[in-house]
Amino acid sequence: ETNLAATDQTTDTPTNNFCTLNPLDISSAAITLSEGNCKMVGSGTADDLDVFSTFGITAGKWYWEVKTTSVGERNWLIVSDQGESGKKFTATNFGTNHAYLRAFDGGIVTSATENSEPGSALNDNDVACFAFDADNGQLWVSDSADIDTSGTANATGLSTSTTYQIRYSHVGNSPGSTNEFNFGNPVSALTSANADENGYGAFEYAPPSGYLAICTKNLGSDGG
Repeated sequence: ETNLAATDQTTDTPTNNFCTLNPLDISSAAITLSEGNCKMVGSGTADDLDVFSTFGITAGKWYWEVKTTSVGERNWLIVSDQGESGKKFTATNFGTNHAYLRAFDGGIVTSATENSEPGSALNDNDVACFAFDADNGQLWVSDSADIDTSGTANATGLSTSTTYQIRYSHVGNSPGSTNEFNFGNPVSALTSANADENGYGAFEYAPPSGYLAICTKNLGSDGG
């Protein structure tokens, strides 16, 4: 082979596939997917852009990262009830089983209840890290740092009896963004590669103990 970087090679195999964004569950042609459906670009000032993950989560503890190579404005990185698939995101019609990070100001919202203190806005090339405990309805979020799940979660009270998907949404007539979703197969080169405790995935930061890459091997052994 020629002209191939290490990130052009996937670790997917016939017996272990990693989650990606779903080109069949996307709201607008203004979203373009590339890099094995792990990189998404929301173009121009188009409104109501949504794309969902291929895998659903019903149980277990899961880790993924999103590198915001271009943050834009009014963009959300979401853990969403699968029943919201295909629906446009607004603050008024969004379902109760969800949590999201507002990339533009760092605010974290659960079921329409905003944290009293927003975190830090994501900057271009920051890596947002997510650790989701579907068994206990909790989500931890970290900006370009390892996640410590020993403390209070950033979002709590999520239903433990629903199926969740990972989602990107953009609302309002403001510039879109570019995001690289890493469910274990990174789009761009990593400073350091960290696998989960089962040896799957390659992440910029270390998954917390017990939290796994979203792939079929892990889903089969740990609930999913």
